[in-house]
Amino acid sequence: MGEVWLAEQTEPLRRLVALKFIKLGMDSRQVLARFESERQALALMDHPAIARIFDGGTTPDGHPFFAMEYVKGVPITEHCDRHRLTTGARVELFLQLCAGTRHAHQKAILHRDLKPSNVLVALVDAEPQVKIIDFGIAKALAQPLTGASLVTEVGTLIGTPEYMSPEQAEVTRHDVDTRSDVYSLGVMLYELLSGTLPFSRAELRNCSGEELRRLICEVEPPAPSRKLATLGDRAQQVAQARQTEPPALERTLRGDLDAIVMKAVEKDRTRRYGSAAELGADIERYLRHEPVKARPAGTAYRMRKFVRRHRAGAAVATTAAMLVVAFVVAQSVQVRRVSRERDRANQEAAVARRVTDFMVRMFDVSDPSEARGNSLRAREVLDRASAQIESSLADEPTVRAQLMYAMGNVYQTLGLYREALPLAEKSLAIRRDRLGASAAETLQSQLLVAKVLGVLARYLEAEKLARETAESCRTQFGPEDNLTLAAQRVLGVAVERVGRLAEAEAILRPVFESRRRLLGDAHVETIGAGVDFARVLIRRNRLDESTPLLEKLLATERRVLPPDHPATAVTMSCLSSNYFRLGRTAESLAQTREALELMQRVYGPENERVFMEKGNLAERYVAVGRFVEAESLLLEVEQSFRRKFGPDHPSVGYAHYKLAGVASRAGQREKALRLLRETLDLRLPAADLQGGISNDDDLKPLRGDPRFELIVAKFKERGPAAEKTGTNR
Repeated sequence: MGEVWLAEQTEPLRRLVALKFIKLGMDSRQVLARFESERQALALMDHPAIARIFDGGTTPDGHPFFAMEYVKGVPITEHCDRHRLTTGARVELFLQLCAGTRHAHQKAILHRDLKPSNVLVALVDAEPQVKIIDFGIAKALAQPLTGASLVTEVGTLIGTPEYMSPEQAEVTRHDVDTRSDVYSLGVMLYELLSGTLPFSRAELRNCSGEELRRLICEVEPPAPSRKLATLGDRAQQVAQARQTEPPALERTLRGDLDAIVMKAVEKDRTRRYGSAAELGADIERYLRHEPVKARPAGTAYRMRKFVRRHRAGAAVATTAAMLVVAFVVAQSVQVRRVSRERDRANQEAAVARRVTDFMVRMFDVSDPSEARGNSLRAREVLDRASAQIESSLADEPTVRAQLMYAMGNVYQTLGLYREALPLAEKSLAIRRDRLGASAAETLQSQLLVAKVLGVLARYLEAEKLARETAESCRTQFGPEDNLTLAAQRVLGVAVERVGRLAEAEAILRPVFESRRRLLGDAHVETIGAGVDFARVLIRRNRLDESTPLLEKLLATERRVLPPDHPATAVTMSCLSSNYFRLGRTAESLAQTREALELMQRVYGPENERVFMEKGNLAERYVAVGRFVEAESLLLEVEQSFRRKFGPDHPSVGYAHYKLAGVASRAGQREKALRLLRETLDLRLPAADLQGGISNDDDLKPLRGDPRFELIVAKFKERGPAAEKTGTNR
């Protein structure tokens, strides 16, 4: 119900702050009370692990706000995976979260919605610092935070199901205490250690309210080590993110860590840790190799812990037994060797992270939604990085491949496809050699190559590579993994481009439906998959299905995305094509102009999408008799494609063909026939024209002319050859 803005405070201090408001129209008495409660809660607390509040007040039009610490961080799970933190490093970072939660509890504040997105990690002086945010549904345990009435309605779930304690799920209860936050901490620790949740999001999101409560309140989840064993091939990916292998990770989790997590997520809160302080203390015992409270402390268990803490003393005490001495010495040597190797690996990882972070920062200005068409600056940054990467990282092939992938991705985002392809291909070659053909990083590079090949009109190569990628991802990660769905989407677009529309629909429809189910209607990936699916429906003349779908997607984009987001322009372009086919020419013309203006602002003038949209605008001009403007635009489009992609790109031939249509509609018969004859020598996308050129409305004035009929026959003869060479579009 709120929105947060990045703002700059200018006095008495100059600094960036996060400015939190209530959304217009959402300021009910209950929401205002919760907003004031959050403000008062933050004002009570002062801890490095909790985002601080600086100021508060009311806007000139009466809306309350408060300014708080701007945290330039990412969720704790994302930070750990991005930096490939070991299990020990993750546990140490989690201790900061326990300390922050303990401080809130000492101030008699219960958070009630602890989850990774509310626990950010920012780098402060190169060291990770946890920051707890969003106390919007916090509860005061001692006295009210505000004089306003704040009552939770009976039957209303407060919190996030994946991290919600059983007592929060039992909405008829009102005696929720600090042990509820302990449960949420336990779920987060479970996820940090095992890479998965006790109950998957799909299990919780797809069940009824009653079934949801039963799962949370009654069903016991497996311990993290046992859950890891059920992940199949994904366990390898989880272990690699922790710099280890699945069997070793399972051994690390089994025992103390399993016991700590399972005590924190006990259904019966009387058997749970009583506070975040108790949970943190047990974790510190684990790190010091002391017996933890979560496990029964038998004699053998205590002895193992003692030996772990006092290896040298244990060795001295057993000097009489030579075999034991030899064993201890061997173990000590092994530990030292492993320690040296670990330190060296950590040092290399730290160097790689520093290099990667530096390079990624160089690319920040190159995102179209940020650069706003400033491609010159982006080219300078990218070209400089490309020139340096081979020499500066010659001994770091893995890092070099990662940066080549990042640069190739940015090049293709800017529409610089010829520059993107060699970088993507080099990244793919290195990753195949170093990581293997089935590694997730290798498949990401392979997918980027397929995407760029498709834009460069190498359709059959793009389809083959996209299909291989999609099948590998489905086998390793499952049908609804993010990378699998991304590969399926690229495959569907490639199949659509070669004209197999029924197959393309069969691929893209499930991708769209999966994105909607997993991410929701408002996610940019869902919208993009929906537009690709709608484009196939348009080409199959299913306008009754594609029009309402595109209208809904466009309305969603305008509601949830920034005004100049690139996805909005693409959706607008597709919808204008629908309106044009439905005979709603005036609407189509207006929307095409709007889409073109947005694309030029976002992508700059030398982007393929801008060229295509100019061609669409020319088509609309022809329909309303503005032939001179249409011809001028198409000549510009043809030259642009020729300059950017070379004379053999299908879009060059298509623009030339459309010029013939303009001449025909304008009554210039000889010119139209000449342009059509010239088109025969170009790499025209025959799949769109074969069998349909004689029915093209723009060429209707030429029907009956023997010269025109001869040209039509030659187009038909050329069709099979085009199929074999993969030039269909």
